Amino acid sequence: FHFGAAPVPGAAAGKVPLLQGESFEGAVAAIGESMTASPLQMAAAYAAFANEGAYVAPTLVRRSAPAPSR
Repeated sequence: FHFGAAPVPGAAAGKVPLLQGESFEGAVAAIGESMTASPLQMAAAYAAFANEGAYVAPTLVRRSAPAPSR
């Protein structure tokens, strides 16, 4: 899910520990305790689940006009 890299330029990157062999750190990482992810990274991960497993990198769009209202 690309948690170790920034999803868009300038955004915060998550932290994924490097694990080798069987260790307590590996068990802790298995339940997600030693990993971090930004809200944007979590949204992209949920979007990958909804998109049948295909990861699509998030993008930012700069608007020159106000957003359309409904």
